[in-house]
Amino acid sequence: MSKPNKQTWVSASDIGRAEFCGKYLELRESGAQVGEYAIAKRKQGERGHDELNKRVADNRCYVATHLYGPNDARTQALRLYRDRYLLTTFAGRMFVAVYYSCSPAFVGLSRTFPVLDRISKPVIDRIVTRALREKAS
Repeated sequence: MSKPNKQTWVSASDIGRAEFCGKYLELRESGAQVGEYAIAKRKQGERGHDELNKRVADNRCYVATHLYGPNDARTQALRLYRDRYLLTTFAGRMFVAVYYSCSPAFVGLSRTFPVLDRISKPVIDRIVTRALREKAS
């Protein structure tokens, strides 16, 4: 009977590291130490990854996506308004948090009861008009 490996699975991080160093897994298994240069490069890459994650826009905008579609200019304007204005204040962040917790249920109800779309669309249209005005200024 063969001796079992210390680790029987490979993490996604290990797969990513093996992409850049084909011998990564073999070296790790043999107990090789990571050099200072490699540690510095890893930290640099992790900082870059963190920065990218900060720049990637949050695509949630449930009601607008339901009413207009995910890539519609009105939906994009609302996302931009959220990012530029709402998320910069405590009250705005609280509003967004409440919106994210309630709006999926509202969209579900709207799909069941289309009358809710006829009621909510004029309200959302007004908000879009304001967001577009803010975007232009």
